[in-house]
Amino acid sequence: MRTVANRWVTVLWLSGTLVASAQGQIGLQSPRAVLDEAARLDENLQPDEAIEVLRPLIDTLRATFDAGELSAEQRQVFVDSLALRVKADVEDASRGPDLAMVFRLETGFNCELFVTLTLIARCQEVRAELVGMLALQISPVGGQQISPVDAMVQVDGRVIDWDGGPIEILAGLRLISVGGLGWQQQSASVEVTPGPDVPTPHVVDLLRVSSVLSIITRPSGVTVVVDGVERGTTQGAADGDSSALTVLGLGADEARVTLTLEGYRTVSGPVTFNGFGDYSLNRVLERAEGAVVFDGVPEGATVEIVRSGAPASPLVAEGSGPVTLPVGDYDVVVSHPVAGYFAEVVTVVDRGEHRVSVRLLPTVAMLGVLGGDDVGRDGLMRSLEDVFDRLDGWMLQDRTAEGEAIVAEAEASIDRLRRQVNPFAAQADQIDWSALQAAADDMAPSSVYLLGVLDDDLAAQFANLWIWRSAPGPAMASRLRVSLADDGLDTPETVIGRAFDDVSVERPWLGALLIETDAEPGPFVATVTDGGPAQAAGILPGDIIVSVNDLPVSSVVEVTARLLSSPSPLTVTVRRAGTPVVAELAAGSGPLVVPRLDPKIAYSVISARLAASMDRPSSGQPSWVWEFNEAAALMEVGDWDRALATLRRIEPETPAGAGVAAGAVRYRLGLAYMMAGPRYRDQARQSFQQAADDVDARLFHNDGPWVAPRARARLAELNRSTP
Repeated sequence: MRTVANRWVTVLWLSGTLVASAQGQIGLQSPRAVLDEAARLDENLQPDEAIEVLRPLIDTLRATFDAGELSAEQRQVFVDSLALRVKADVEDASRGPDLAMVFRLETGFNCELFVTLTLIARCQEVRAELVGMLALQISPVGGQQISPVDAMVQVDGRVIDWDGGPIEILAGLRLISVGGLGWQQQSASVEVTPGPDVPTPHVVDLLRVSSVLSIITRPSGVTVVVDGVERGTTQGAADGDSSALTVLGLGADEARVTLTLEGYRTVSGPVTFNGFGDYSLNRVLERAEGAVVFDGVPEGATVEIVRSGAPASPLVAEGSGPVTLPVGDYDVVVSHPVAGYFAEVVTVVDRGEHRVSVRLLPTVAMLGVLGGDDVGRDGLMRSLEDVFDRLDGWMLQDRTAEGEAIVAEAEASIDRLRRQVNPFAAQADQIDWSALQAAADDMAPSSVYLLGVLDDDLAAQFANLWIWRSAPGPAMASRLRVSLADDGLDTPETVIGRAFDDVSVERPWLGALLIETDAEPGPFVATVTDGGPAQAAGILPGDIIVSVNDLPVSSVVEVTARLLSSPSPLTVTVRRAGTPVVAELAAGSGPLVVPRLDPKIAYSVISARLAASMDRPSSGQPSWVWEFNEAAALMEVGDWDRALATLRRIEPETPAGAGVAAGAVRYRLGLAYMMAGPRYRDQARQSFQQAADDVDARLFHNDGPWVAPRARARLAELNRSTP
């Protein structure tokens, strides 16, 4: 900053601190303080004192200059210090050397800054003696014209700005060097005449020796490789054009440029030159992207996609896609409020299409095991994890962290849960399963919830596993009792494996009533269903089944086991009037309905599994069979209202005929009406009567028990209880 004080110019250096080396030589805290003090003394008409303050600073800077170590900042403070001493010094004889040094440092120094005519005139005299003008002219050879702003001009090794006009430099023999990017530098000694009037001419024949390529990319951060050599990375804002990256030393014909940036498509190709010159290349890189298509996403499912290892919020998509993504690995999660959960890691490749076959699995939220026996609790948890690892069709989620809060929210303490297995427990002490369901749905959403309760806090022998569905499923729990002893009886592996086994809605059927009699050894064919597999195979009433697939059978149970475990067709050998007859039996496939009152079945699990089965057409059974099974499971967990609604909905579409058909549905409908209350007795009676009249109807499967006898028994029960 330059400040005018009275008629004099006081030069203050306020632009910062000199380098540490200069400070050490001066022995002062700050060059700024030196100049401030000198300026204050000069303004107070104490020039001698000001000169004394400046002397050590100037001497130090002169030594640094002589050593060739003067920085740009030091150069400026040196000029300002000398100018201040010239102004303060009353002896003209000493002013000359200081002014000469000023022009050595800054040939363009403005003499008008001294203000007084005497000092201005003295300054101009020194300038005329020491400074001359150089008229520089560049004559390009073998290339394009070079602009003054592109030329690099040095005088005695110091780069100067050149605008194309005369250059003000020290007079005398000067080393003039001229070059530029792609130009061969030329140096020559030139005797510069002092004075401003007659510039010294100097013509430089500048030879073009290479091409220069300026590269701008969008986005920035692009690695540039030219002719196989990495030349740098473009810089600048991420969302705009980069600054230019200059590549030197290229040929006259072409250069092969490769631009790479992670997540973007690589650009590679030749850049053609028309001789040596300056060229530019602007490129917008395209993102490297691929598509992901999801097969089997049910309506209402949510697809979440997260870059693997990235904390960013997931991309949420709906439907099957395609979804366009940058290349990389992604964690894909497909969830459905009923059907369940699917997770997979997907690798997206550039311009590729990755198809994901979605198989939603219902989830089991493991809420923990309650009880003080740490050994028993940990062992049960490990057993549950192991069995679910082997189960196909369920996904176990560890939600033990939320389990304690869920139980507390529903006020379902361990003591109350233990008392649930006590038949003498008070009704008021029953668990509010609706509250437990709501708390679990809120804190740990899942298809099914599993909570274990040990029978003892010191040395547990058994555990009760409470299992219930999420809403809108029934708020009723199934209980499975498992042994913690390693005796092979009712172990977690056995009980859970059976309860969570895959749900089937179809079963092979024979189409014949088999009985065992004392008169004939072996399964006796009592009747044959019209149109059934047995009749089609030529099996007749009175035949005795001897073997199935050449394996002897002696009971109805063995025949049934062979039928269920062997692929169709089967070779069935019967004894007819004492003569062996071989029949080829193509076992039929008919509906299978959830059995009633089976303590080994967790009906809440069956209900959830049925609700989660979205790919029903592939089973080969019509939709009413699935809904019939759902209604049967709902009845077993006590949700009579929803069971009744489901049965009423499917009754009109259920076909008549033998086996599991309209008669079986009407029988279950009668049961649901009975449980709905006395006001529905007439509807129950009507349903039972229709089922009783259907003499070919079967329960559970096409070879199952007859419907009609049971319907008649229920009808008689209703008639007896009706006032």
